Amino acid sequence: MSARRVFLGGAALWLAACAGVLPHLDKPEVTVAGLRLAGGTLLAPRFMLTLRVSNPNDLEIPVESLAFTVDLNDAPFAEGVSTQALRLPARGAALLEIAVSARLASLLREFKADAPPAYRLKGQLVTGRYGRFDFDRKGIVGK
Repeated sequence: MSARRVFLGGAALWLAACAGVLPHLDKPEVTVAGLRLAGGTLLAPRFMLTLRVSNPNDLEIPVESLAFTVDLNDAPFAEGVSTQALRLPARGAALLEIAVSARLASLLREFKADAPPAYRLKGQLVTGRYGRFDFDRKGIVGK
């Protein structure tokens, strides 16, 4: 086998391997943008949770699903899953509204306060092409 053939074969393999390499992406940020009562019953209240998903990258990210848990003032409040397709624009953000059922004990305890509650939002955002991103964020609802 000639040296040229070996070189061309190696170069072809290297180029094929590079084509499959994904770009490095910074994690999208997920925060609670809002929370409002959406009906239900006294024992099983339903809320609409609005999440803001921000993309710090220079390319659009397609989101396939998002699963999360929410604590309010350090107490378990709700959990949810969204399979709503979402496209995060490059260096932009999108809002995602998700219906959640709250735990009654947490609801009664946390909504007596005069100030917006502190939250902890943990979960995983799944993209088709770029894999999964874990998130764990603390903040104040609506801020």
